Amino acid sequence: MSRSTLTAIVVTTFCFAVAIFGLSYACVFTEVDGLSIISHGIHVIPPNETALIEKMEQYAEEDGFRNFVGSDGANVADCKREGVVITMRYTTPHLLNWTEQDGSKIQIFAERITVTIPDQPDSGRKMSYYIIVDKPEKRLGMVTLQMPREQANELLKLAGLNPIEKKP
Repeated sequence: MSRSTLTAIVVTTFCFAVAIFGLSYACVFTEVDGLSIISHGIHVIPPNETALIEKMEQYAEEDGFRNFVGSDGANVADCKREGVVITMRYTTPHLLNWTEQDGSKIQIFAERITVTIPDQPDSGRKMSYYIIVDKPEKRLGMVTLQMPREQANELLKLAGLNPIEKKP
């Protein structure tokens, strides 16, 4: 094999590797309308989108203010690379019914529901099992809710991914 052929093969392989890395990293920042699942930088297609969306909406309603963490959000970008992020972005705001701690019911509209399921939760990096509800209102436009591991595993199962293993 000649030296120029070997150089061409090495350069082509390197360019291909850079292109694959760039495309997988670009999905961290790309947003689409509808359902999007990113697992460790790769887009995933669930076996049943409707069931997954319905379960996400159910958990967003059930967890409501009961598991309220704050309105400062979570580290979604790192979670896309080091775990799973499931996002449902609505073309028109979607109605959610929340029950407050005093038992009163309120209705909110969600523009987007994002679920973060990192491989290794890390409070310092704001990576945990979260449901993030983005609302069109300016006041508390984003609400972050803590999600139990059982709910995270149910969503992973519906997305066609492996559940979170319990640590000994």
